[in-house]
Amino acid sequence: MIGAMLLWFSLSLGMQNTITTIDYNYFEHAPMYLEIETHAENDYIDIYGVYKNELSQVDLFHYMPSQDYYKVGATAKYKAFSINIEHECIHPTVCYSGQEKKELFGGHTSVSLSITKKD
Repeated sequence: MIGAMLLWFSLSLGMQNTITTIDYNYFEHAPMYLEIETHAENDYIDIYGVYKNELSQVDLFHYMPSQDYYKVGATAKYKAFSINIEHECIHPTVCYSGQEKKELFGGHTSVSLSITKKD
């Protein structure tokens, strides 16, 4: 039945060591992140969204958000075929901490068609 959908989400907290280079400029990502992912799916369609926030430690118990990542998309499946459309964008977080920080921003939209052999 197309109408019945399974709703699920995940919550992740992690550490990372990442540097992005853009035109010989280095952007060092914050060492911690929080990610929330949610899906509504069934055998024919998957609609999803992902939010990720990078966090810098200010002191022992305080963290400052520094970068936001958003992803929304949908995948439609029929037999061996699937088509996916997805938009992802990156936005700096506005903080009034007085700390100077570099900002990373941008985004893209993609559309893909897949054919998968099923046994």
